[in-house]
Amino acid sequence: MEKIKKNLFQKIIFFISIFFLTACTSYRHSIQVSSYSSYENAGKKYFIQPAEKKLKDKNLVFEIKEFEKYIDMALEQRGYIKVKNLKSADQVIIFDYGISEPQVHTYSYDEPVWDTVLRPYTRYRKIDGKYYPYTYWDRDYEIIGYRTKVRTRVLYTKNISLTSFNKVKNKSFWQINGSMTDTGNDLRYSFPFLVKGISSYIGINSGQAVNVVIPDDDVEVEMMRRGGINTSTLAE
Repeated sequence: MEKIKKNLFQKIIFFISIFFLTACTSYRHSIQVSSYSSYENAGKKYFIQPAEKKLKDKNLVFEIKEFEKYIDMALEQRGYIKVKNLKSADQVIIFDYGISEPQVHTYSYDEPVWDTVLRPYTRYRKIDGKYYPYTYWDRDYEIIGYRTKVRTRVLYTKNISLTSFNKVKNKSFWQINGSMTDTGNDLRYSFPFLVKGISSYIGINSGQAVNVVIPDDDVEVEMMRRGGINTSTLAE
């Protein structure tokens, strides 16, 4: 009986530890980033606009405005200066974004099965000065096997791309692509994470695909959500 109590206590401690570990660990977003650059000095003044297919959709007016604001913040941190008109710009930045259709993934895993098991134990009792063995049965709590479980996850891939051109758009200076795949289907929630994920690689060549991990409670992302660009400070 003491043994089963000990095993139960150990299991309780294990699950309590897992609970506190997961409770204290923020969900983390993984963004895959790939960037390219011609390394040509194009100047820092930029004029930005969404991809043509986005411009044609009148239902995206407010979404485009909000997403552009996040991109402007990232560009500002990299030393870029937004201008109001194409004539004043050194480069034109075209941005695009999207979210995939649901991707259903099924996977299986083995789960331990716990149960109470009776086990024989040998003890000795003293009779007339001599020790005699006897067998007694006690309960033990342990893994008796494994069972296979099947689960289904629905995943969505969110993406962002920025491409820098000269003013007549016949020459590109740099391009950057970022994507993230998880169970979230809210592109509006995910977009600041995409922007922060690509921000350090804007205008440079990453050389390879890079994985950027950002916690869900990231302070900079939260500041991006609350912040914005003051249009009165834009260059002419």
